[in-house]
Amino acid sequence: MDDKEYIRNLVFAITVAILAVFAVDWLMPEDKKVTQATPEQIMQSEVEKITETAVTASAVAKGGDSAADKIVSISQALAENARVSIKNSFISGSLRLKGARIDDISLLKYRETLQPDSPNIVLFSPVGTAHPKYAEFGWVSAEN
Repeated sequence: MDDKEYIRNLVFAITVAILAVFAVDWLMPEDKKVTQATPEQIMQSEVEKITETAVTASAVAKGGDSAADKIVSISQALAENARVSIKNSFISGSLRLKGARIDDISLLKYRETLQPDSPNIVLFSPVGTAHPKYAEFGWVSAEN
């Protein structure tokens, strides 16, 4: 192939690529304009989500009765559902299989105080205990 034919093919390929870009832009409908949210708006929406989750968790934990009637020990709360145990040199706990909820994690290398016999830091605890903290993944219904 000589140089003239090579240059002709290159110009043809570039022209076709540019025409393809314009054709796609012309044929496809315009997307809705995306407005940039301010940091204050982002923070407000995140606070609303956290508040909504906390209210839902509180309502589930209460179950319509007084909160004092529903508080159970961690071992009782863990026995209510099927679980997968996890343990290594840094953390121990379990994962709730229903709903893929992480709600039982303790940090083994860290203590609540500087005393060597103080309890380990509890990062997550199940719903129904005195101070429930957990992480959920996926869709969560209002009933469960």
